[in-house]
Amino acid sequence: MTHIWWLIPLSWGPRLIVVGFIGGDMKRTAFVSLLALLVTGLVPSASAVSEYQVAQKTLAVFLGSVTTLTSQQKAQVKAAVEANPDAEKFICTGIRYYSQPMSVNIMVRKRAKAACDYARQLNPELSTWYQNKPTQARSYAGKVLLTVKTKLSTTVQDSRAEEVLSSAVDQVANRMALATAATGEVTSYKSPNYPQELVDLTIDATRQGVSYLQDQYQFTGADFVFFTRNETQWAQAKWDELVAGTNLAGVKVYDSSWPFPCRSAEYTYQKNGQTNYITYMCQDGNESSNVSFGAHGTIHWFQGNFNVHTMPNWLVEGSATFYGEVIGWLPNKNNAKMIKWNNDKFLHNALLAGEETIRSRIAGVEIQNPPSAGDGYTLGRMLYTALVGLHGEQKALELMKSFKSSSDFEGNFQRVYGFSKAVFYDEAVPLIQAWAARDWGKEYPAKNFK
Repeated sequence: MTHIWWLIPLSWGPRLIVVGFIGGDMKRTAFVSLLALLVTGLVPSASAVSEYQVAQKTLAVFLGSVTTLTSQQKAQVKAAVEANPDAEKFICTGIRYYSQPMSVNIMVRKRAKAACDYARQLNPELSTWYQNKPTQARSYAGKVLLTVKTKLSTTVQDSRAEEVLSSAVDQVANRMALATAATGEVTSYKSPNYPQELVDLTIDATRQGVSYLQDQYQFTGADFVFFTRNETQWAQAKWDELVAGTNLAGVKVYDSSWPFPCRSAEYTYQKNGQTNYITYMCQDGNESSNVSFGAHGTIHWFQGNFNVHTMPNWLVEGSATFYGEVIGWLPNKNNAKMIKWNNDKFLHNALLAGEETIRSRIAGVEIQNPPSAGDGYTLGRMLYTALVGLHGEQKALELMKSFKSSSDFEGNFQRVYGFSKAVFYDEAVPLIQAWAARDWGKEYPAKNFK
C-alpha cells in the first residue's frame, strides 16, 4: 500500500489531506472517531473552563458478580482520597466490555456507586459522580476506574502550560544533539526558476528530520522535485523519469482543474522490494514554510511505515507540524515554541471559548478528514505537544508505531500509556486553552535566522 499526503496551499496556509492507494486505485479513506470512551470525565454540571489536574486509579478486580468493596479496594479508594485532599470531583466509572449484555451495566454501576459512596464517607466535601461506560479493552471489563479532578488556579495553569511546552521542545533539542548524520541521501531536482535558497532550506530541514528519527525506521534515501506553477511540464517529465516502472507512474504533479493546482505531495512506495520516499513541491516559496515543510514531510515518511491511514488526524498532522516547526527552527527555541495559527481566527476563537468547544474540536480531529481542515495541524500540534511534554517523546513515537499491528486508536493508546485517551484529553484541555492565548498574530521571521 502506498500512502500519499497532498499538501494543499489554502488561503490560511498549507494543509494536508490524506489519501491512500489500494491496489493502484485511489480511494479516499475516512475513519469515524471512536465515540465510546473508557472514561469521559462527565460530571453533573460541566464548567465552561477546564482548569483541573486529573489523577486516575483502577481498583482491584471484583470477583464474580460481587458489587461490594473488599478491604483492598477500600484501601485503594482511601489512598486516592488522601492523595488528593483538595479534589473537587471524584468520578467512579464501572466498565462493561462493549459486547456484553446491557444487564451487566447494573452490576458495574453498583460497583461504581459503592466506590463513590465510600469516598464520600471518607470526605463528605467531595463532589462524587458514578456512572458506567463500555470499553473495547477487555482487561478493563468489570473493573471500576477512579478519576479525581483538582482545580488549578489560572496562574498555576499558565505556568504548567509553559512548563509542558518547554519540556516538549527541550526533549526534541536534546534528541537532536545526539542524532547522527542521515545514512540515506536526499536528492533534490529543481526547475530553472525555483530559488536555490529555498531548495537549500528545505533539504537542510529534511536531512535534520531524517537524522532525527532514523533510529526509529529504515531510511534508504529520498527524492525531492521542486518547481513553480509556471514550470509544470518540466516537473512532470522529471517525475515520470524518477517513478518509471512503479505504481506512481502516471501520477500528475499539476492539474489546472484541481481546486488548488500548485500543491505538494509526499509518497511512500515500494520499488524492487525496498521502501522508497519521494516528494514533489510546487510553490512560489517563502522561507518560513520551506523551513518547516522539510522536517514536516520526514515525519510522514516515518508514519508511512506504520499504517498512517488508520491514525487519527491530529496524531498524523499534529506530530508532523510539531516536528516541522520545532526541528526546522531549533536551536532558536523562541521560534520553535511559537504556535503558528496561519490566521485561523475560527479555530483560535473556538479554543478560547471554553472546555466544551475544545472537546468538540478534539473529537473532530480524530477522523482522517476533519470538518475543519486546519484543526488537525494547529490543534493537532497542541495535542501532540501535550502528549510529549506530559508523558515523554518516546511514548508518543511508540503510539504511532503501534498502528502497524492494530487500527484501534483507543486500544493502542491504552496499551502504550496504561490509561485511556479520555484521561489524556482531560490533561490537555486546560493546556490548550492556555496556549490559545499566546502568539496570536505573530509570524516567523522573514528569513531563516536560527
